[in-house]
Amino acid sequence: MPQNLCPEIRGRIVGQWQAGRTVAEIAAAIPCSAKTVRRWIQRFIDGGDHALHDHRHNNRGPRITRAEEDEAIVAAVAEQPFGSVQEALNAANVQVSERTARRRLNAAGYHCYRPARKIMLTPVNREQRIAFALENLVTSREEWEATIWTDEKVFVSSADRQPHVWRQRDQRLHPNHVVPLHRSGRISCGMWGWISGTAIGELVEIPPRMNSAEYIRILEDVFLPSVRAIYPVEDMPVIRLVQDNSGVHTSRETQQWFRNHPEIQLINWPARSPDLNLIENVWAQMVRRWEPRRERTVAALVNHAREIWEELRLRPDYLANLIDSIPNRLNQVIDRSGYWTDY
Repeated sequence: MPQNLCPEIRGRIVGQWQAGRTVAEIAAAIPCSAKTVRRWIQRFIDGGDHALHDHRHNNRGPRITRAEEDEAIVAAVAEQPFGSVQEALNAANVQVSERTARRRLNAAGYHCYRPARKIMLTPVNREQRIAFALENLVTSREEWEATIWTDEKVFVSSADRQPHVWRQRDQRLHPNHVVPLHRSGRISCGMWGWISGTAIGELVEIPPRMNSAEYIRILEDVFLPSVRAIYPVEDMPVIRLVQDNSGVHTSRETQQWFRNHPEIQLINWPARSPDLNLIENVWAQMVRRWEPRRERTVAALVNHAREIWEELRLRPDYLANLIDSIPNRLNQVIDRSGYWTDY
């Protein structure tokens, strides 16, 4: 029941009391508590009609912080976005409750979120990403559709605590609000797979620490046969291949294998750029739908990955949407001075 009644309701309480009705009858008719009825009757007795009106702005108490204190709280959070509200109050030297501080931050557009986790980018990384984006803006949709996107993914059951960050709504990927991505966990399993703009390829389990010999075996026994089964030489004489710059991809043995297969065209991929590789979206699907409490073994995790992979074969629009996102990814890299995209 309402506790802070509007002036009209307060007047009705007094009117019914003046008409001879009991407190219980008035409380049932309004409705409100008997305590509220008694309070407004007593206020009327003490102050007359004037006591029934609101005398505060928006019927709220006086603001307990000054504008400069509000600015100090916001500045403290902007300086240390991963800190607690109490730490911000201490830094700003403002004596108010955490609840009040949160209201001031919300009014200034700051809210508490879980931070994005991204690989850190050096100035050189950002320059390479911009150069890649500028070079490939002219690549046609048909070329991207015929590109083979590959990657390895190590899934882990992490026990890391989820931090929070104070930021404004559109500042998710600001460098000050991002947590460096690192791997840790209790169980892990590795998977390798490939997709194209029109096909979900093969997914195989790999050692969490794969070496060059094992990678070459996958290229020989899985990659080439499965790609050629879908794209014969007469349809795709040259295979455009995306792979990142991990050690097994750039090793002397692996590079020699590619030199022995001139039909494969390696795309010059910028370092630390998983957000530009479409297959990362597939890995993200698997992570989002992973239930750590149920899938607590390596075998369960592998089965989970394979189930999601097979489900995607039934969604032809999924790959088309990924291909459609490429121009936007490249433009975001350019617009954000080489920093992360939304993908």
